[in-house]
Amino acid sequence: MFGQILAALYQDDIVDEDDIRAWHTSAAGRGTALKPGALLDGVKHCWSVGGKLLQQFDAQASESEEESDEEDEE
Repeated sequence: MFGQILAALYQDDIVDEDDIRAWHTSAAGRGTALKPGALLDGVKHCWSVGGKLLQQFDAQASESEEESDEEDEE
């Protein structure tokens, strides 16, 4: 559920890539202050989904750079 919420917030332009990157590196994003239980499990899952989103962002950026380089060569 938390991961779906994170993806929906990004898709609806409520948060942007920089927001997700900042959250993902924060202690709160990792749930370090939370006690073991369902909430911590949800936050950890959301953090994992956030990591996958960041990987997608990085892949898209690499693809864009490659396309730009190819256009420059033409």
